[in-house]
Amino acid sequence: MPAFGFFLPYAKYQGGVAREPWHISHIATSASMLSAFTQDMLAVAITRAPVCGKDAILHQLDWIYSTYVTNLCEVERWNG
Repeated sequence: MPAFGFFLPYAKYQGGVAREPWHISHIATSASMLSAFTQDMLAVAITRAPVCGKDAILHQLDWIYSTYVTNLCEVERWNG
């Protein structure tokens, strides 16, 4: 996979998303999407959405974002 630019973002459990050995991401694409998807964007989307518990979610958004959005496994480099 690394030879073709892919990695497993949830190869192991790191305290957020459970291990997902089937979840494959493209390194360059996911990096650009992750940098474009900011915590502020998420806050705006939640604020505008009809979500139950919105205040509680927004109060914990720092933790939610760091635990479930940006908590990815490191990309293993291919040495082949």
